[in-house]
Amino acid sequence: MFCVPFLWVLIPGARSAPPAEDAAAMLAKASAAFESNRLQEIHWNWVSVEQRVIVDQTGKLLQPLPDVAIEAVIRSDGKRCTAVNAWGDGVPAYLANADPDARCKATDANSAMEISALLKSRRVKFAPQSAAGIKLSILPDKGGLRSKELEDRCAASIRATVLLDTVTYFPRIVEGEVVDTGCDQARATKIYYDGPVNEESVRSSIHKGTSFRVEYELQQDKFGSPERNFWIAARRHDRILRWIRGGNFIFWGRRFAIISQGSAQYIVKDTTSSAHEFGAQSTIR
Repeated sequence: MFCVPFLWVLIPGARSAPPAEDAAAMLAKASAAFESNRLQEIHWNWVSVEQRVIVDQTGKLLQPLPDVAIEAVIRSDGKRCTAVNAWGDGVPAYLANADPDARCKATDANSAMEISALLKSRRVKFAPQSAAGIKLSILPDKGGLRSKELEDRCAASIRATVLLDTVTYFPRIVEGEVVDTGCDQARATKIYYDGPVNEESVRSSIHKGTSFRVEYELQQDKFGSPERNFWIAARRHDRILRWIRGGNFIFWGRRFAIISQGSAQYIVKDTTSSAHEFGAQSTIR
């Protein structure tokens, strides 16, 4: 990416004016930048570590859950999936030494919450601006709750703030809260640990009361080709209100018994990711 030097003159309490374009046009640019970034995945690979804990409404730790390391895997058809590399408690990852196609069969189901769908929202306005970037507010959309697509219904249930990069318009920080019921879903999931593989009916943990924050960071091509630059979700924080106390919680094909304690329980998940370019190492800055 070309770097253009800027000189910022900051006045205490001042806010930059919104761009001349309207908010909908600016969100469309963000959506286009996000989709273009997906095309860059072919040049990059990444690994992530997920940490989960159960807390009460004050944030007090009630129960830790094992960390899990995952990686992007390329299938024989060239498409991507994510697969488990290792569990923090030493349990061997299911099919860890198998071929990519087999490993991809044992991945988490796609989340109802898709940033790409959120960036296509029909209800958007400018948020209070600052020198940090162009800030947009995305509002819940009752009409979108009638969509046949789960991702669109979920996006219509979210109130979010998006901070755009001032050069590329990429949405480098997205944070929000689920305020309606469009992300709810019941589905079947497979359990790959503790005996023969079996299938259970579950309800999604992404529902009303969930909040999240995703921070993207730009990875630059080693040889200075901006068309190969890649934005990665370097950090993500999710706070999910559980509908029940206790019971079981399933992720990445493992089932965990949750201790029933506290007046309310939240799943807090923190994910950190690092990327490297095929043929060239890259570190997040």
